Amino acid sequence: MTLGLILFKTKRFEEALKYFLKATEIKPDDAEYLNLLGQTYDQLGDPKIAEKCLKKAIKADQNYAVGYYDLGVVLAKDKERQKEAARCFNLAIELEPDLEWPYYSLACLYNLAGKKLKALEYLKLSLEKGLHNRAYIDADHDLDSLREEPRFKKLMNEYFGDKLGGGKKRKSRQGK
Repeated sequence: MTLGLILFKTKRFEEALKYFLKATEIKPDDAEYLNLLGQTYDQLGDPKIAEKCLKKAIKADQNYAVGYYDLGVVLAKDKERQKEAARCFNLAIELEPDLEWPYYSLACLYNLAGKKLKALEYLKLSLEKGLHNRAYIDADHDLDSLREEPRFKKLMNEYFGDKLGGGKKRKSRQGK
């Protein structure tokens, strides 16, 4: 399992898949293993199998916030399913209020829907919860229409100072 995680984190998804498949053979109802399998299928470009695995993870543990978040990520890629994705992100927040990535994902969805104030509200919440990956935010095209907003610039300055950091220091659970 550890090797599978290392391979996943180094973007060697096909190799990681073998380890996660083996892990789910050994423990077919382990929510974390099913979730990792789903994430891997998503990275390999198979959203249908990813969704199936992620739903199995949630079924195995209905309180698994990360599973709802990851399912939301898969669903959000389909414009027709973004409301379902938002429900998943909200469930993740309900289950684990300090998980920063669902707030960030909701910020993106609100911005894509043209709801800039709501997007900024959720972006701020994600930063308050610990999101600290400025490079990720800068590269995310879902936020492009916010970049010239004074409130967006103020938030970025407050939390990051400049592109090299320097704003409030926050810890993060993930380095996405």
